[in-house]
Amino acid sequence: MTFLHHRQITVLATLLIGSFSAAQLLTPNEALASGAMSPLIRVEGLSNAEKTRIKGAIRMAAYGTQAPGSLLQVANKSKQPEARKAKKSETLGPDDCFWWPIPERIRLSKAMPAVDPCTDQGTKIVVDSDRRILFLCKDGRSVDNFDISMGDQGVAKRQEGDEKTPLGHYNIAAPRASNKGFYKFVHIQYPTPAQERQGFTGSDVGIHGPARYFRCAGFLNIITDWTDGCLAVASDEAMETVAKFVKDNKVSKISIYPLEETGVKP
Repeated sequence: MTFLHHRQITVLATLLIGSFSAAQLLTPNEALASGAMSPLIRVEGLSNAEKTRIKGAIRMAAYGTQAPGSLLQVANKSKQPEARKAKKSETLGPDDCFWWPIPERIRLSKAMPAVDPCTDQGTKIVVDSDRRILFLCKDGRSVDNFDISMGDQGVAKRQEGDEKTPLGHYNIAAPRASNKGFYKFVHIQYPTPAQERQGFTGSDVGIHGPARYFRCAGFLNIITDWTDGCLAVASDEAMETVAKFVKDNKVSKISIYPLEETGVKP
């Protein structure tokens, strides 16, 4: 089994320690209603096994890989000897995890909007580009939300290659497999015909998950903006939820706020 560099694990452990310092941790709905934020990161209902692995990561960072209860020891105990032997002879591929997958329920700490962004929006996807949060809206209310990364150069896309995320109202296509190694992909139909007439250019903008070799890194995938202009969620599991929501509810619209006067209409 391959693990993160010791210094990287120390950073991760520091983040995880902060998650347990909160006197009161809010669920997404509670945070949405109150506009509150928890210290550092927020944790929502970890299992005992997940808590054991988190403690193992902290102990490994503090005392080394051979310490009783370290993440390496926990991982080795969970595997049969035959499985470990077979794994050594394999080449680690892009669908293998380099470390224990960080649970979906560990998320970045963000101030949630005081008012539900889905109010009066019907059934669609709404993105708050200031907070870097994607909301799944059904019948005018939020049913789920995900932390995201956006374009490396910010927002308000104008030209192909500017590495910015577009703002405005757009149609979206049905989910499909990503052809660039990001699991699934929901295409955002940018630029609109009106934008093309104004000289806007660009292609392959959409919603996708993490790169294959970081598919188990959880919230670490969205601690900074890194995409060429797409909206990236933290994990394949998050992307699966988004894709299923789009497919099951026949969602065809996305709004990325704050809006600009770019010829894009709802």
